[in-house]
Amino acid sequence: SSSSGSSSTANPTGPPAPPSTMPPAVRGVVGVATSSAWPPPQGPLPVWLAQAHSGLLALIRAEAGWCGRVLPSHAHTLLAVFMASVLALVRQSLKVAYDRLPQQSSTSSSGGGGTRHGATKVAILQAAAAETSKFAQGISGLLDSCFGPAFDAQAKRQLLSAALQPLEDWVSRWAELESAQLATDMDAVLPVDLSQKLCAPEASTEDMESLLQSVGGGVRAARTLALQAIHRSESVTGGSEVKAVAEALDSQLSTFVGRLTALARALEQQAGRNWGDAREGGVPPLLGCWMQMVVLAWEVGSSALLARVDASIRASLATSASTLQAAAARAKAEVLPDAPGLRMAAKPQQLQQILQLAASMADARSQLLPKTTAQVVELGDAVHAGALEVLLAHVKESVQVVPSMPEWAKQEEPGSVAPMPSFSAAPLPYITVVGEYLMLLPHHLMDALAAAAASAQANIGKGGSKSEAAGDGGAGEDGTHTGAAEEEEEVDVEGLAAQWLDITVTAAANVYAKAIAQVPHVTQQGGAQLAADAEYFCNVMSALHVVPPPSLLTIQAFAALPDDQFKEAASGAAAASDSAHEDTQVELTALRALSTARKIRLS
Repeated sequence: SSSSGSSSTANPTGPPAPPSTMPPAVRGVVGVATSSAWPPPQGPLPVWLAQAHSGLLALIRAEAGWCGRVLPSHAHTLLAVFMASVLALVRQSLKVAYDRLPQQSSTSSSGGGGTRHGATKVAILQAAAAETSKFAQGISGLLDSCFGPAFDAQAKRQLLSAALQPLEDWVSRWAELESAQLATDMDAVLPVDLSQKLCAPEASTEDMESLLQSVGGGVRAARTLALQAIHRSESVTGGSEVKAVAEALDSQLSTFVGRLTALARALEQQAGRNWGDAREGGVPPLLGCWMQMVVLAWEVGSSALLARVDASIRASLATSASTLQAAAARAKAEVLPDAPGLRMAAKPQQLQQILQLAASMADARSQLLPKTTAQVVELGDAVHAGALEVLLAHVKESVQVVPSMPEWAKQEEPGSVAPMPSFSAAPLPYITVVGEYLMLLPHHLMDALAAAAASAQANIGKGGSKSEAAGDGGAGEDGTHTGAAEEEEEVDVEGLAAQWLDITVTAAANVYAKAIAQVPHVTQQGGAQLAADAEYFCNVMSALHVVPPPSLLTIQAFAALPDDQFKEAASGAAAASDSAHEDTQVELTALRALSTARKIRLS
């Protein structure tokens, strides 16, 4: 056993180069780990690591047999010293080796023993951690079989800790590793410069739609990447870093959602451009682009991202809190612990923080992803404002002439017996154009949303979303072994179309009502025409299954009344609306604006 302490020549790039007197199994590990060809060229790292650990176990078993035969009274002490020396050399070598792992390896293990091209550093370390845990279990079993309970328990704990140490050096940095990996992966899913391309002055509608279509499926890819990180963290650290990993996820996901918001802001800049006859066929300009954003915002705010990741972290936190507490208790009771137990026994404050965080999750107001939640709200507001502005552009353009139209100030023709009743007046072209546009809107919304949903479905594999992407054989993307790929939630095209039709038509009614409120003067004859126009608009809304607002219903009901009837009816309606016990559909602001335009003072 003394051969393991032989001198050697210094190696400036890492630990000492293995001398020829070092046992072959140790020399093999140190030699490969410190060589310039790393990861090992012999094959996937976990496969090489398993072979190296097997050789080390054989060496330790042979040494234990020799000590037991030759120096039985000193066998325990000699073997403990020998193993500590061997494990120290292995730890030093592997630490340098793991530090040199590239962020993206050309060939490595997928976790199940096979190879996968382009495996990430965190995936390689995850597989290495599993092999290291098996090695520690092998040492425990070897000592039990050779010496039984006679081997000192404290010495055994120290040796197991030494065997686990090569990966323990990475555990405290695991959140940092996951954050770096997520940043790289998120950049691939949603490049940071995409918003700059989207707002380029030379970009055509086709260019912008193509750019946004390339993002389709990106939200689900981001979700998959986040769930993989949670699963990896739990697998490698046993949950001891769940709090730091949650914070890293929150930071990276908020950045991702922030980039989606930047896309919406960039698209807003394009709304001011002159798109020529972009409304041909009744289709608003950039409608396809904005419906792409609507689908992305829906996926972010629905269970596709925020809720699923939050639920996965909560589940991991609850599991980790109970298992770590039990592991720490075993360690204190001098029961041979696993790596998380050793870790938590050494860091009781960290365990207490995890337990407190898990307990706080009982409060529904508690948030694990506060930054991401805030960004989701900002994205929703940006998409709502931008999409609605585009959908209302035609309405605003059509009704902007309402306050200055001469029809409202028309007087009765000489010799006429009574003013024209509202039911005999035909709606004017300015409002029928709006009505025709709104009646075609359901078709346009369905087409644009269906195309956006199709692009999201077509790119569903970007970043991986099935069980294979979890990097754990048959594990699902949330880390559970379901045995089958989880079905993706389809975009609710019909629901989104109905929602945006209601939003747009309601907003159009409010725009129209505000335009009417700015009319300076309305005669009884003009009021009859105004009532006819408002009635037409309300009929359009009813045909689209949208409830007309009280403001337009008020104009429809009161605008055509003769002066004496108007004063009596309007005064009574105003008094009824002021009563807290009276439920009325009369909108006081619209009624008072109309009375001002009619030059009638309400009593």
